[in-house]
Amino acid sequence: MNSDYVFVNGDNFIYDLETNNKDTFDAYLSDAKQRVTNMSKRFLQYDASSLNYNECGKKTEKTVLQCVVCGAKAFGYNFDRITCESCKGMRKDWIRSEKEKNKKLIQGEKQRKTKQTKRRLQISMPRDSENFNSPVTLSSADRASLNNISHCYDQYAGEPSISVYSAPQQVLTLRLHEFYNRKKPIVVSFISYFKHLPEFQQLNIDDQVLLIKQNIHILLPVNYALLKTPAHSQFRYTRIQTAGCVNNINLHSMYQLLSNTFVPFVTLDPLVVKLFLIILFLTTNLLTTNFDTVGYKQLGYIHRIQSAYTQLLWLYMIEKYGEKRAVILYTRIITTFLHLQTVINRIDSIIRLNKDTQYLDSLMKSILQLT
Repeated sequence: MNSDYVFVNGDNFIYDLETNNKDTFDAYLSDAKQRVTNMSKRFLQYDASSLNYNECGKKTEKTVLQCVVCGAKAFGYNFDRITCESCKGMRKDWIRSEKEKNKKLIQGEKQRKTKQTKRRLQISMPRDSENFNSPVTLSSADRASLNNISHCYDQYAGEPSISVYSAPQQVLTLRLHEFYNRKKPIVVSFISYFKHLPEFQQLNIDDQVLLIKQNIHILLPVNYALLKTPAHSQFRYTRIQTAGCVNNINLHSMYQLLSNTFVPFVTLDPLVVKLFLIILFLTTNLLTTNFDTVGYKQLGYIHRIQSAYTQLLWLYMIEKYGEKRAVILYTRIITTFLHLQTVINRIDSIIRLNKDTQYLDSLMKSILQLT
């Protein structure tokens, strides 16, 4: 077992996340609890019997007011409009001018859309995340989806890869094409996991191919973290040295270090990582250096699927860990993946400088975006 491969206790891991990010998230969580103070309404009442006085203290004649509704003599204001006693009880909407009514309609529409957006995004924080009596945020359909996702990964990506793999007894020295061709069975099983997602099956075939070509290679280290965490897995004992790479760089060590950074998350909660994989896989520009999404035919549908899985992950973490720890955990995962993106960019550069790519399997060439 490698020295840089570390398992951590779930409670300690969350505690470390909370401690290391305390200053970052306290302000956010404080704002989230703030409430808008109720403001009392003020009404300007005008006494009909009151008299105005000029600067010399002499009485002046009362101003003659005319009701804006019926034209009769008025004595005061109602909803900021001069009205008589008869029209005083009328609804505010009847007194407004057409311009004001239109303005009010536009404001009301904006407020309605804002409330709808907040209602979709708002997730109430459980009063006690450690208490089983905390408010339920997951529906029965959500729980069924989570169960299906976990079993789908185990059946199509996890178990086939682990059962057929055996670690070499000694260090293997492999050329670049040998190193990647050796990964083909694991890549095929990994792709099968995503192909069995119902939403993925509804996509245009060209979009399916694009997602697989652009994202599978990037997500391989996360997949390896899931594969090597189980106690009976042989993946943690693999020792390989890649030969012929620029500056004698060992690509296997680079992948190994990347996968190790996700092992603590898998140890804490494998389901979080499985969900996170789906969200990342449905990203149409996963690498920070790639912003081209023109090739997708159902881009809007892909974004809606991704949003639905993101909300499912968030609801699951809120219910299990509480809002504060969920924010810390999710942010830590995102930060770890940003580091992965940077390293994958370097790996891609190394691959393109290697002449052995001509001997790669056709599937692996496609996954590595060499064709």
